[in-house]
Order: sequence, then C-alpha cells, then structure tokens
Amino acid sequence: MGLKNSLILFIFSISLYSMEQIHLQKNVWDSLSEAEKRYIEKKYIISTFENLKEYGKVLDVQILNKSYYNNGSMQKLGSSFAQLKYLENNFFNYSAEKHLDIALLGGIVGGLLDKPTEHSYHFRYTIELLDKSIIIKNVYLKEPFYISKGLCIKPETLKLVSNNFCEESSTSLTRFKEKFNLNNKKIEIEKIVIKDIEKNRAKVENVTTSVKCKLGTSGIIRTSLKKCNLVKGIVIN
Repeated sequence: MGLKNSLILFIFSISLYSMEQIHLQKNVWDSLSEAEKRYIEKKYIISTFENLKEYGKVLDVQILNKSYYNNGSMQKLGSSFAQLKYLENNFFNYSAEKHLDIALLGGIVGGLLDKPTEHSYHFRYTIELLDKSIIIKNVYLKEPFYISKGLCIKPETLKLVSNNFCEESSTSLTRFKEKFNLNNKKIEIEKIVIKDIEKNRAKVENVTTSVKCKLGTSGIIRTSLKKCNLVKGIVIN
C-alpha cells in the first residue's frame, strides 16, 4: 500500500473514531427515508438492534448482605471447655502455667471447628426493558459492588452499555426525528442528496433514461429515473 493510500486510510479511521455512534431499533431506521438516512450517516455511525428485551434501564436495586463472619466462637468455647475440665481434674494440684497451656490448646482445637469468613451479597435488580415491561433479576456475588439506578444494561449479562440504547429516541420514530430535528432540516437533507447524486452520476450503471427531477424546494436536476424515484423526487416532463 502506497504512502498516499495509507495516509487516506489513517485520516478516514480518525474521522470514524471521532464520530458519535447512534443505537436504535431496526424498525425505526428502516422507517426513515433514504434521504434522511444519508443525512444521518454523514454525521453518525449507525448501530441497529431488533430485540427490545435485549436492553433495559435499572429502576431500583436492593442489597442483602448474606456474609458469614467468623467471630471465633468455637475457639472461645474450646478454650473455656478445656479450662473447665482442667480445673475439675486439678483442683488440689493447680498450676497457673498448665492452666494457660490448656487454655491455649483448647482454643487451638476449637478454632479448627470455626467456619472461615465468607462474603456473599444478594442483589435484586428491578429493570425496565425497552418494550416497557418490568423484570426482576437476582444476582449473588462476593463483592459489594453493584450497578446504580438509571444506567442502561444488557439484563442477561448485567453488562453496562451506552445510555443511548435506553433513550426513547432509540425505539420511537417520532422521538428520533425530534432529537435530530429532521422535520426542520428537509432543505439541508435534500441538498446532501443532490450533491451525492451529482457526485455519483457518472458511476450509475445501466442508465437508460435521463429525466428532470424536482426535489422539494431545492430546484430541478437532471438524473436517472431510478435515482429520482429513490429520493422521492418528482419527474418533470
């Protein structure tokens, strides 16, 4: 690959990296006109999904600490029991040194019966899916870290995703057009389409007819019948 091609590829990669990514339901994307799609694709990277149950927002999270903490109870019991037995059997032959040894030995034996500390946390997530249904997901972990309310996740794995997935504009055509002000940018959208048509006119294959095509308020251009129909133009005789 030549230096020029490498430089072009590098610049293209940088431009893609800097573009914001939009996530929306496939039905919403498919409902846009070809002109609107071109306008959006000039500025954003599009990612579509179909399953509305695939993403959801955390509405609430409850945490129950089910950890077991070793308080040394068996060690204490073992030490006390050993001392009691020593005193019973050596009341008239008492030795403070032996008493201490017996107490330590009893504590060691009792400590072997102590259950080690085990951390366990029960998280109960209330999640609203994109289809507005509510589900409850129970998770058990050894760490007390949890996902905060209001964040967007994949409920199946509890993996955090962009909050863009959970915005109303991702599943509503009306909200999507409002968010990107598409209804008020018809002229700008038409100009982008016209520019693309003129740029690619020479590359259009199997062009058999050339027509005058009127695009909204942007004037009349000469292009193929196929392109005119594609952008919902009006053929002028």
